[in-house]
Amino acid sequence: CSKSGIRSVSSFGFSPILKTYSSRAAAEAQSSTFLRRTSYRMMSSRSIDQNGNAETSTTTTTTMIASVPPTARREEDRYILAGKLAETEPNYLAPDGKPLARQSDSSPNALLDPPVKVSDPYGWLRDESRTVPEVLEHLNNENAYTEHLTAHLSDLRSDIYQEMLAGIKETDYTVPVQNGEWLYYSRTFEGKSYKSMCRAPLKDGWEELAKQWDGSMDSPILPGEVAYLDVNELAEGKSYCATGQVRPSPSHNVLAYSADFTGNEVCQIFVKDINTGEIIDHDETLECYGQLQWGADDKTIFYLKMDSEKRPYQLYRHVIGNDEPDELLYQEDNALYWVGLSKSFDDKYIFVSSRSKESAEVHFLDLTDSNAKLQCVAERRKKVLYSVRHRAGSWFITTNVGGTPNMRLMVSPAVANSEDSWKDMVDQNGNVMFNGGYERAISGFTSFESH
Repeated sequence: CSKSGIRSVSSFGFSPILKTYSSRAAAEAQSSTFLRRTSYRMMSSRSIDQNGNAETSTTTTTTMIASVPPTARREEDRYILAGKLAETEPNYLAPDGKPLARQSDSSPNALLDPPVKVSDPYGWLRDESRTVPEVLEHLNNENAYTEHLTAHLSDLRSDIYQEMLAGIKETDYTVPVQNGEWLYYSRTFEGKSYKSMCRAPLKDGWEELAKQWDGSMDSPILPGEVAYLDVNELAEGKSYCATGQVRPSPSHNVLAYSADFTGNEVCQIFVKDINTGEIIDHDETLECYGQLQWGADDKTIFYLKMDSEKRPYQLYRHVIGNDEPDELLYQEDNALYWVGLSKSFDDKYIFVSSRSKESAEVHFLDLTDSNAKLQCVAERRKKVLYSVRHRAGSWFITTNVGGTPNMRLMVSPAVANSEDSWKDMVDQNGNVMFNGGYERAISGFTSFESH
């Protein structure tokens, strides 16, 4: 990365990027302080005490009504520096110890040198921790004002919601999909917000059996149905819940899933024994990206960690029951590239893709070899995007190599550094199937065992 970046500066000498100000005195001094109109209602009542004497009691009810929109205070002295920064500059490094780079090495455009000041009067509102009282108060005031301003729409909102709900079949299920000796599907239930993930043993004629479901919540879709993950139960007592990826193990006895309970796209990983329902592996201190994959057995899990900007950039291997630290297999230091994790349809390879908007690079790990190391399918090239699938000893590749306006479909032997052997895939008549031209486009594909 070039020695460049953007940093935030305050004339008060505070930490430039993460510092937020919580001085209520300063906020209250602003003429734009959030205002509320207070109304009082006096209520009197008379009662007779046990001695027969009349008593009068008065109750005061206070109603807080948001009357004007809240306005965040401005720090006119706050600014950020945009351009080329010297290593001697304060806060040249990000909190994770890496330079605050905002431009790739391949960019033809020179950075501003010397850097220029860019006004940042509302920078104090940045709070990744979601704990600064002044920031939270401002957000609560904005919500209160919005509720007040749209209160007259309450009945309309309810009517629209009920109208939309009437067009949805709430108690339903997805089409079962075979995975090994099991059929996997999910169910939804009337009145519940989340789905329940289910499976049933694979049986001949299961398509007809599913058609016999009576439509009730209590009846199974298929014989032997088991709910291996009910997200409604997972969400109980939590203000937010979203599952990332849910993966049964190779033996189908264990389940690994990621879940976000904050809404900040930061997940935790849980490993569950499907037969007993017990959580057998979970590190509450581990924060990661939502993607995960099993290795060749029920003990090995691959997952991604994120940097301070919530960019997935590290691939780790975790062995269940192993007290050793998880093994770092790959790290992408270029801030323009995001790392993705997938697995070949035949379960033979783990794929680790590193992609920007214009370039890509894919590494693979052979799961059939316990001593295998990550290898590169094809090194990244300027303006070249590609993705990879595997089938029967060959890479099947979609790519815009050659500067084509659409993706080409190419094939090569499944080896490392294969870019020189990529060839356009042809049909039975020898015609190129997808040449990347304007006449025909391909957005994705799946490779099966037989075709």
